[in-house]
Amino acid sequence: MEKHYKASILGALFTGGIPQEFSVLPLRMLLLGGNMLTGRVPPFLGNISSLRWLGIEYSNLHGNVPTELENLSNLERLQFDANELSGSIPPGMFNKSFMSQMSFSFNDLSGYLPSTAGFGLPNLEKFAAAGNQLRGNIPSSLSNCSKLTHLYLYGNLFDGPIPASFGQLELLQYLILHTNQLAGQIPQEIGSLRNLSVLFLANNNLDGSIPSTVGEMARLQRLYLWNNTVEGSIPLEICSLRNLGEMDLHNNRLSGPLPSCIGNLSNLKVIILSSNSLSSIPSSLWKLNNLFTLNLSFNSISGSLEHNLRALKVLGSMDLQHSEHYRGLSKPEFS
Repeated sequence: MEKHYKASILGALFTGGIPQEFSVLPLRMLLLGGNMLTGRVPPFLGNISSLRWLGIEYSNLHGNVPTELENLSNLERLQFDANELSGSIPPGMFNKSFMSQMSFSFNDLSGYLPSTAGFGLPNLEKFAAAGNQLRGNIPSSLSNCSKLTHLYLYGNLFDGPIPASFGQLELLQYLILHTNQLAGQIPQEIGSLRNLSVLFLANNNLDGSIPSTVGEMARLQRLYLWNNTVEGSIPLEICSLRNLGEMDLHNNRLSGPLPSCIGNLSNLKVIILSSNSLSSIPSSLWKLNNLFTLNLSFNSISGSLEHNLRALKVLGSMDLQHSEHYRGLSKPEFS
């Protein structure tokens, strides 16, 4: 029986290029992250057919991702984060039946993700390509990755809509798509993501209203939709999110009152709703004993609030400036 080996030189300040001698070893794992490597990702890595895990992150590599890596049919984990890689991701990398984690974040990759990207990755659990120059639509075919739990595509140039088919990703826990150019409405189907913990869609060009189905994401802890053009009222269904700890919807076009049932969300620590057109705050807001950050500035809120603010015992940051007709909004002294 052929022996298989692991080569791990993590953060050892290993310098120079990747030695070609690795190509003749029956390696299952090759981990070279955190070194001071030079040059490109060598094509000969594609000859190590036994490789299951290839990790060369934080290592100063540049140039294209070699197409020879498409030959690694047994690959389960690929980590190329935080290098200086350019060009596009070879399409064959999206045809790996054993791949569970694939990370290309924080490089200078460009081009498009193939429209068929999700059809050849039945075991994919994590896909990260954040902080690049990728463009075009986010492939709806990723909804075929039924085991996907983490999707990080933020900080790119993706446009077009959020695929409605993402509602099929029943195991998804992190959907991080902020700082792109995504447009259109947040799909109603997003409510089917019952295991989602973080929904981060901020800093895009999204419009329409917040779908009422958001209340069906029972495990949601953080909701970030800031810096879009989302309009209408905050749906009452948001009060079903009993695990919600942070809600940041600032710089949108939201209007109407903050729902009175918001006081039932006892885990809320952060509420940032500045730069909208909200009209009133319910008295139930002052029941949120864990609230630490409250920002309601630049809205159309009127009335006197100071006596209510004394109920927020752990409040550490508050901004209520430039709301219409307010009185007594200075932070009170707590004893």
